[in-house]
Amino acid sequence: MQVEHFDEHALETLPDIDIAVLVFGRSNCQKCSHWHAELRQSAASGDIPPCRIFLVNLDSGIAQDLADQHSWVNHIDVLPMNFILLKGDVKKEWAGGSIQQLVHRLSRYM
Repeated sequence: MQVEHFDEHALETLPDIDIAVLVFGRSNCQKCSHWHAELRQSAASGDIPPCRIFLVNLDSGIAQDLADQHSWVNHIDVLPMNFILLKGDVKKEWAGGSIQQLVHRLSRYM
């Protein structure tokens, strides 16, 4: 499994994805960069249950497109912020970065 950057295709197919994790950050956020690196390493080593993980840069145009469809994006004020979505519906959200927290929260939907 790999960590993907959120793009137009991801935006279009989000309602079709069984389990998606959206990880919101900004390019100048050091905690976000650290969390993204940890996610990539853990995903590559198979430590995360099967799902699609997307990095969403709040400074990007695609984040605004996502916010146009999902108003909750406009209320993100702590970074990094993580959301678990099932078929495009938000089921869980939390701030910060921990592989253990992610795996525990994902286990509820496996």
